[in-house]
Amino acid sequence: MDSTKPLILLVEDDDIDAFIVNTMLPKFCKECDIKRVKNGAEATEYFKNSENRRPSVVLLDLIMPFMNGKEFLTEMEKEGALKQLPVVVLSSSSSFYDRQECADLGVAKYFVKPLTPDISKEILQMASVA
Repeated sequence: MDSTKPLILLVEDDDIDAFIVNTMLPKFCKECDIKRVKNGAEATEYFKNSENRRPSVVLLDLIMPFMNGKEFLTEMEKEGALKQLPVVVLSSSSSFYDRQECADLGVAKYFVKPLTPDISKEILQMASVA
């Protein structure tokens, strides 16, 4: 990965959904790098390692093993690691409760899967790369 390119941190356990993101986003941001971790625990470790690049945006699934998206957000809120960083949820859940809880945890935007071209463009605008 090129350290001068914008970085999108994808927190997604599903290989098919990760493939879709890795296929769709580069269509609108050729200079972006995408780093995937498979759950909230791996994302937490990513942020705790000071040698890792700070992403331009975090694209977060909610339903994952080991540590789900809301648990990750709660943990990162304690650490202050996500301040000034847009977090976008891309989830299969359309629950009002999930949306509200994510808003309370500081999520910038909440989208229901699947990823579409319009959602892709909006995510990249939040990362200030579109």
